[in-house]
Amino acid sequence: IKNKIAAKVIENTNLKNAAFEPNYAQSSVTQIVYSCLFKNEILMNMLEESSFHGLLCLNELTEYVALQVHNSLFSEDLSSLVETTKNEAHHQS
Repeated sequence: IKNKIAAKVIENTNLKNAAFEPNYAQSSVTQIVYSCLFKNEILMNMLEESSFHGLLCLNELTEYVALQVHNSLFSEDLSSLVETTKNEAHHQS
């Protein structure tokens, strides 16, 4: 079920480099998805419940994780990149 959900989430995030890999270590986007999906207990509980309800909350879960993936890709990374750039610029001057 993890693979099914991860594949669905990646498909719905519409990221071109996000092909689902069964050995997901090959794909950084897939790693982010796995990390978002499976690192916290609330989501794990949702997954267990959704498996009993025929994946009824898959769409909500997908939206949530897509948002987390987007934030990971475009917010956190960007802010740390900005900090790094500022620091580099500071050291250069």
